[in-house]
Amino acid sequence: MRRRGPPTRPARLASVWMVVASALMVGAFCFPAPAVADVRIANGLNRNQNDRGSSDRPVLEGLSARYDTAGDLTLTVSFFEPLGDPTALAGWEVGIYLADNVGTDRTPLCVPLLSRDNFLITFSLGDDLPAGAIQYGGTQYNIHKTVSPDRRSVRLRGADPSIANLNLICANADLDGPERTAEQYSFIGASLFSGFGALNGNLATTGRWHLAGEVAALNNRLGRARRDPPLGAFPRCRRTGRTEVRCAGRSRLRDVTGRPTIALHGRMRVSYTGDLWTRWRRDMRATLSWRRCPASVNPVRTGRRCSLTRRWRRGPLTRVFGSPRDSRASGAKAREELRTPSSSSPSRASMNTRIFERLGSATTFAQRR
Repeated sequence: MRRRGPPTRPARLASVWMVVASALMVGAFCFPAPAVADVRIANGLNRNQNDRGSSDRPVLEGLSARYDTAGDLTLTVSFFEPLGDPTALAGWEVGIYLADNVGTDRTPLCVPLLSRDNFLITFSLGDDLPAGAIQYGGTQYNIHKTVSPDRRSVRLRGADPSIANLNLICANADLDGPERTAEQYSFIGASLFSGFGALNGNLATTGRWHLAGEVAALNNRLGRARRDPPLGAFPRCRRTGRTEVRCAGRSRLRDVTGRPTIALHGRMRVSYTGDLWTRWRRDMRATLSWRRCPASVNPVRTGRRCSLTRRWRRGPLTRVFGSPRDSRASGAKAREELRTPSSSSPSRASMNTRIFERLGSATTFAQRR
């Protein structure tokens, strides 16, 4: 099978995947001989039926995914209104997420990170170039793209033995416009492939992403920052039961006074809502430690080593270190920051709909590691 480089992507995708692309093999899908295998199907719809968009402001209506474990993948995204001329759709980009896990604390999505079973597939509505598929930590592919005659849907189809027997259980999609505004964004939440439940997924990945998000939120709240997870290495988790994982990790809070390190260790149990959001109950030890203690944390140990250790069971990590005396990062301003969200804290849009930027940060780290 002849390998070839991927097409040039729009500027945003190019910047996101610049570091990753240098470490990836680049290939194109070919069609193997038919094989008897398990076929999995997932279908999802946009829950917001009120905004149907227009021909030059498309809105996603649905996603259909068909995965044959012999290595054959078909994806179809549909739109409420027929797509306009490609020249009017420059900068409109579709992302499709296929993963072995499902659910985050804030959005029902599939996190295509931390496992070679996971894929991020992207394409532009403004050109005829193939879609690009990136397998986490592995190969990058091109997938043939076909627009339906009525211009209401786009179909992707490709096959390769290297994608056979993947543990895919989840699919979701989003669409973002050139201005990256909420008005130009549409989302299709996580859908499970036939025959799978949420707990059939890679719970360790779900736990790692949850903890990375909590650590980033603590840094952002105490340090008045807007960083996306992870802040360095992802925490490590291993599954120890149907709903339980044991995790440990350490990250530096770069924006907090004194640049402390947060260390987490313990176990977590997950449950899922009907919409595939995650809810966690924890029995973890969380320790903030400084090499040179700020006076605002402990005046007696100013300039020397100090630490704060808490049990983390319920609620966000920011609440665990929410005591005005113990966790203030910069005096009274940080105390107020803990009580009320700052305008500089990551918004729901930045944390949950800026998927490309977030994945770019995480996969860049993975290549460094």
